[in-house]
Amino acid sequence: MPPRKRAQSGGESAAKRVATEDPQTMLSGGNKAQSKMAQFWREGKFCDVTVRLDGRNYPAHRVVLAAGSEMLAALSDGNRFADSVSPTIELSGMSAAAFEAVLTYLYDGTVTCAASLLMEVGAAASYLQVVPLLDLTSDALKAGLTAANCIRTWAYGKMYSVDGLVAECHRKAVAEFTQLTHAEELPLEEMRSLLASDDLAVECEEQVYDMAVRHARARTQPASASDADAVSWWDSDLAPFFALVRYPLLRAATFDSLVMTEPLLAGVACQQMLARA
Repeated sequence: MPPRKRAQSGGESAAKRVATEDPQTMLSGGNKAQSKMAQFWREGKFCDVTVRLDGRNYPAHRVVLAAGSEMLAALSDGNRFADSVSPTIELSGMSAAAFEAVLTYLYDGTVTCAASLLMEVGAAASYLQVVPLLDLTSDALKAGLTAANCIRTWAYGKMYSVDGLVAECHRKAVAEFTQLTHAEELPLEEMRSLLASDDLAVECEEQVYDMAVRHARARTQPASASDADAVSWWDSDLAPFFALVRYPLLRAATFDSLVMTEPLLAGVACQQMLARA
């Protein structure tokens, strides 16, 4: 069966895209605490619990924390934890800035967050089980996807099981394949899914082959570029990976000068795959 032609790049060029330096995003849509409770919190009145994080103390109202965070609600449940009436809650695993954003959201139902902090806030929301805020950060990350942040946003989406964000990152990566930053960080299965796509926005198959080589080199890290033995252990894995390149679409000169001389493809399985291609 003849190879299927890749989609041609028709998107806006990188030079035409205007980047805004760390724009602010309004995360809104939560259940706002009673205005008096938010006022009391800002004034430090009637606070009955202190959250300790990263050497800082955050006075708060236990009922507000429990109402907005499933994790903090569990910690405040006297039937489950003997120290639930403790005047302090010790937290770790998140930055102070991210927790402050979550705390503001719990009281106000909205928070303004810098784009550079969105993943941290989303991670904190996931840990504290503030699901509406996790959803809002995911929506904001979708809206701000670029070729430069797509790969790391993809990893974030996988880590926190945000399926819609993962799907959007895949679409973005397909649409801006040649412009991707940090593509070598993609797990093998994710890169395979890109190389197999009929809709890759590329001008020629050489760009697909080049990405495959760069990704494989980053994963195998041979002792030297000419040391075929150093990558022989990977041969059975490399063959199906490189089979996703559509070699009949390559120029003959590229195939002869680059493909046939590539050390990564020197193994028996890869050579058999090339012969079939």
